[in-house]
Amino acid sequence: FKRLVAESADDEDRQLLAIRKELERLLPKQDLDFYWSPLDAAWYDATEGSGEFAPLEVVRHKKQVVLYGPPGTGKTFRAKRLADRIIRSAALSKYGPARYFKEQKEIDDAARTRVHRLQLHPAYSYEDFVRGLHITENGGTEYRPGYLPQLIKDIEREDSTTRLPHVLILDEINRTDLSRMLGECFSLLEDRNESIELPGRDGSGNAITLRIPADLYVIGTMNLIDQSIEQVDFALRRRFLWVLCPFDPEALLAAIESMWSKAGVNLEWDRVEGEFQRLASSAAALNREIAASALLGPQYEVGHTYLLDVVAFLKDDLGPRPRNRKTFLWNKDGARRPLEQVWQLSLRPLLHEYLSGLEAAAREGELQKLQEAFLTAPESVE
Repeated sequence: FKRLVAESADDEDRQLLAIRKELERLLPKQDLDFYWSPLDAAWYDATEGSGEFAPLEVVRHKKQVVLYGPPGTGKTFRAKRLADRIIRSAALSKYGPARYFKEQKEIDDAARTRVHRLQLHPAYSYEDFVRGLHITENGGTEYRPGYLPQLIKDIEREDSTTRLPHVLILDEINRTDLSRMLGECFSLLEDRNESIELPGRDGSGNAITLRIPADLYVIGTMNLIDQSIEQVDFALRRRFLWVLCPFDPEALLAAIESMWSKAGVNLEWDRVEGEFQRLASSAAALNREIAASALLGPQYEVGHTYLLDVVAFLKDDLGPRPRNRKTFLWNKDGARRPLEQVWQLSLRPLLHEYLSGLEAAAREGELQKLQEAFLTAPESVE
């Protein structure tokens, strides 16, 4: 935000104070905090504290990033958050702070309409993404552009000097043959704004070219257990930043708190927060056991989403008088019914499938060890 004020001495505290005063002038009707909306959206993401997240400046330089990790660790959610930040930070840089805060609705619309998401799958191919040969109405054949050229055409309808960036999210890149799907885009990811000719000609006999603009970012997501990073083409791999998204107890707790506020339970969050914190500790203990297991390993850690059913299970278990309860997930004997349901209905079937290749006795022994790690009551969290 330093463009808000004239350059001053090297005293950063005085510069921050001057910036704060100018922001208070621009945003007079709300309490000001750099970690609150709308300021935080332009520069800060709380999820960067988990994993090995790359700073936004590095992402802007590389323009391609893959978020990878165990299933259920919020990779798609983080991809959307990163896409939003890319667009908002570009708006702040291009417009300047004064216009940025005056035109929040326009920027909100831009952040929504400039994020494009493709769910990849085994049938998705080069012909869908770049171009394919199609039969015309008169029985001939012609090349037709795929998703990417159409997207680029839409982007380039805007003035390149004033437009904000677009972000393409490729969800679950491991589910398709990514090198084949990208085709000529393989080299264009590095050579932005340079054109390359595609094989074949259009209906008029002209060469067909493809160019990826510099302001199109690509974010991929990838599950570790479906395909390891080592199996990805090395030449393709170097064109992306690779960011690990592991299990994060804080992210789990934040997601549960959000779901609790929407669940309509007649019980304040403060009453149950401590026990959900213990659940986060218990899930972390389970994942430590999985990571250390000779039969599994860190790529089989349990993600946040497999634990979120606990909110619905606890709501059903509370009954009509939840305020009379003293404990909710744990008691002196260990886990209560909602946590047992999480284990039996969400976690055990998943882990059983991971261990399906083992002899029955070895599989059951491993499951028992993991069950004890999850259902043994952790110490209270202050």
